[in-house]
Amino acid sequence: MLLPALVCLGCASSRPEAAKTPALRPITGSFGWNLGDKLPDKYLLPADGIFCPKQPAETTAPYVGVGVYCLKDRTVYQIEAFALVGIADEILQGFKDQYGPPAVVNSALGADYWWSYGDCRLHVFVDEAESITVQYINDNLSKRHEAGF
Repeated sequence: MLLPALVCLGCASSRPEAAKTPALRPITGSFGWNLGDKLPDKYLLPADGIFCPKQPAETTAPYVGVGVYCLKDRTVYQIEAFALVGIADEILQGFKDQYGPPAVVNSALGADYWWSYGDCRLHVFVDEAESITVQYINDNLSKRHEAGF
């Protein structure tokens, strides 16, 4: 299954270096996956390092797809999900209730919302059609991925 928003063009370039206020609580992951954990050996990890778990819809709703990004050693460095239109306000309010006010960057493509806590960030991108991409990112592990580990 291909996830339509697993590539968020332009998102990284608009990322603020840090939110002015840290999130109210740690950002650890979602959808049953934690940043920094190892993907269990029972799961086949594709060569691109993106594991797309087959999870029941009730565990991921309202999201239509989840991607778990792993380093070569199977360490989870990013978790990403995509939601369809019409629920952006509800999803954003839920994150604001959990993590506090985000740093916001608006662009011609939509709006980026960022929360930070330690080495981890939560990024929500809402495009013009109100489709939503949610990314849980461990910055240190992401840098290891970019370096080829």
